[in-house]
Amino acid sequence: MLPLELPPMDLLAWIYPDKDERELMSHFMCFGTIGMCAIPQVDKPIRFFDVAHHVKNPRGSSIVSDSLLLSLLAVAAVHRSAIFSQQGKGLISSQPVGKRGKPPMPPFTPTSNTIKRLKDIATHFSNSAIEMSRTAMVVKLSDDDSLSDHAVIYVLESLVSSLISQSMLGGTHWKDAFDIALGIIRMKGGPERMLEMAKQTSDEALTKIRASLEDLAFVDTVVCLSTGIRPRLLVEPFQPWWFDYAPNNGRGAMNDFHYAYGLDRGLLELANRVNMLVYERDILVSLSSREHTAIHDTKVRDILLELVIWESGIDQSKELTRVEVGNIVMIHVIRVTIYVQLLQYPHSHPSVQSSALVGLRVLDNAEGFVMSLLVPKIIFGSVMLDTAGSALALKTITCLRSTVTYCYDVEEAIRVVEQIYKDRDNGATDSDTNWHRYLGTALLL
Repeated sequence: MLPLELPPMDLLAWIYPDKDERELMSHFMCFGTIGMCAIPQVDKPIRFFDVAHHVKNPRGSSIVSDSLLLSLLAVAAVHRSAIFSQQGKGLISSQPVGKRGKPPMPPFTPTSNTIKRLKDIATHFSNSAIEMSRTAMVVKLSDDDSLSDHAVIYVLESLVSSLISQSMLGGTHWKDAFDIALGIIRMKGGPERMLEMAKQTSDEALTKIRASLEDLAFVDTVVCLSTGIRPRLLVEPFQPWWFDYAPNNGRGAMNDFHYAYGLDRGLLELANRVNMLVYERDILVSLSSREHTAIHDTKVRDILLELVIWESGIDQSKELTRVEVGNIVMIHVIRVTIYVQLLQYPHSHPSVQSSALVGLRVLDNAEGFVMSLLVPKIIFGSVMLDTAGSALALKTITCLRSTVTYCYDVEEAIRVVEQIYKDRDNGATDSDTNWHRYLGTALLL
């Protein structure tokens, strides 16, 4: 067995014997965490890449290990493809530099065939990792109370990594990855039971299980905001597991949701409650029950009051922190969702226009400060009626073309917003241009 004291590249050669795969991972290591987490942990160049585990379980040694290692290769390949695409289109003038240096680049100018080939490789690796995770769930995972072999942890991390690559690709197989993850969570008795099992196993197991569940909850919440479907992970309001297992060392902890996403966990839970109300509203319309409608309307008013409380805790007269920026954006996403989807305000309503414009201005001023936040930009942009507001919405997305976080999801987001504007120019109504009608096929976050 190789000692862990060896230089990183020697360890990488042991884990990934194939030269081409190793080059992709070298690229990944320069940029650190791509997607989902905006800031990588200081001691971990690539999230989910557990060197000690993979030295013992290199490529080809087990289906569990391979599902994770392939999912990481998919992220690396699509990001490398996107960077070559940026260079080919003149969107960046020099070789991009990651958080840990320049990635290894070919001695030739990448062609369109190279760009397509890398994207195809990413698609193949991502789809293969998803299918390996499905097989691992059946063959390697059981419904006992043990996490001692960490197989569940690595398969969940593989699925989250596959969700990242599917999002970056603008792919459609993300639903398979999410459904498999939900199946594993059900097999293990639900989030709270998994967290308690992990807590009894080790601090490391608890940190990893909690992070994967938080990632999946974030994806679920954003997908529900995008489409209006029912939440599938945080299925009830104020679920204890979302708060009770947070790190004791506070919001500054590198392994906490706040650090990873630049958003307060309480606001994500609040957004999830709004998703429940949006889903319930369609059911109430068919029931025509005054009693249930009154209860529903009370919940909506209560959430609007909660938003006022959240907003009052942010001093917007000073320079905002990263989490404050994320919180303000989410506050206005929730407001616009309530106004349009629950209160049925027209897009021209002053409250809709004001909230969307504030959200866009915060995003515009925070360029490079938080994650790409494509769905908030699409939601805000979909309701903007004047030329300046529409242009600002597009600008907050197109500016990502010149950043190292650029990938094919940016082009998909631009396509969606431009299609909404085209349809509206052709006479489409507010209902016709509701963002729910345009989102949900590809995974945008």
